[in-house]
Order: sequence, then structure tokens, then C-alpha cells
Amino acid sequence: MGSSRRIVDRLQRIARAETKSAPPPDETPNAPEETRPEDGPGHVGLRPDELTSLRTIVLREQLLPFRPEAPPPPNYPSPRPQPAPEQAPERPPTPAPEPVRKDYNMTNIETILKEAMQIDGAIGIALVDYTSGMTLGQAGGATLNLDVAAAGNTEVVRAKLRTMEALGLRDGIEDILITLSSQYHVIRLLTTKSGAGLFLYLALERNRANLAMARHKLTSLEAQLEI
Repeated sequence: MGSSRRIVDRLQRIARAETKSAPPPDETPNAPEETRPEDGPGHVGLRPDELTSLRTIVLREQLLPFRPEAPPPPNYPSPRPQPAPEQAPERPPTPAPEPVRKDYNMTNIETILKEAMQIDGAIGIALVDYTSGMTLGQAGGATLNLDVAAAGNTEVVRAKLRTMEALGLRDGIEDILITLSSQYHVIRLLTTKSGAGLFLYLALERNRANLAMARHKLTSLEAQLEI
């Protein structure tokens, strides 16, 4: 940078010297149209190395507007970090819907009641709710009104439950057998959680039925009920 400044100062001194030593313009009509300053007495020439330096200075000045901007100093404050784009809150996973519990699976009940009618000596069978005395399903009963029988046997079950409570008995009732001269009436209380408050009522012809097999079959059918 110092050498460049010295060259520029020297050029300025040369220009001032040439201005002072330049001869007045020749007004003679025969004077040549051009005069060469290097032929004047006040001309001072430049060395080749000085010409090279001068050319470098001129090029540097001409290219100055095209130079890339200098990087910021190390202590230049870093740009403020941009906040991350907000993400939509994740929805909680939708719980799987609970299976719809049918109060009474009528198809299964009808199937079980039809199988119960295959027991030897079966007259009729009904699934009864002893809290209301209503039948939830029935089969057979051509010679027996099962609705009336269901309501009557509901009172039998309620009376027996009250008696057990009064006696302080904590056992559960498996079945109640009512023996008539020509019939057996078997009341089988359901022991499953979904069958609470229900019982199966089976009427059998006494002379055709095998009571032990009938009770065993009724227990097996109870386990197959889906309520």
C-alpha cells in the first residue's frame, strides 16, 4: 500500500512539472497539429516497474465495485435463531370401541333351548328372569303354558332365596326339583356372571325322563349360553 501511494504522489508531481514547463502554444500557422509531451523539456518518464505498479492500481480501482463483501468480524452477533414451526398437537390414540354387549343373544338362546328339547321326556323349557318373572326365550310347551309356569316358579325361587337369607346360609342354589305325580319340574339357576338373576325351567314327563341325565344335560347347556 505504501509503494502505491508513492507512485501516485510521483505521478502528481510529474503532472505539475509538465504543466509549469510546457511552452506556450505555437500560434504559427505552420506549427504541427500535435506535440508530444514526452519531447518537452519538463517531461519526466516512468520506469517499467512503475508502469506495472500503476497498471495494477488502476485495475484494482476499476474492479473495486465487484469485490465480494468481507465476512463479518468474529464478534459480529449471530443471527437470531428462528423459532421452529409449531406442530399441530398429536391427537391421543382413539381407544378401540368396546364390544357391544347384547342384553340377550337371542340366536344362542334359541339354539340352546332347542337342544334342551332333545332331552328324553322334555315337555317344555324356558329361560326366565326371576327379578321380573318374564321369559327371555322358550321352546315346546304344547301342553303347558310356559309363561304362567315361569311366573309361578319365579315366586318359588324368590321364596327360597329369602329363606336362605333368613337362615344365614351363604351357599348358592344349583337347582330346585319339584316332583309331581306325572312330571318333573327342574329349576336351574345360572351361575355365570352374565346370567345372574336368570334360571332355566325344564318340565319333563316322569314316565319317559331320566332325571339324572336330564340334570347333567341341563348343566352342560347352561355353560354354552351366551348372554
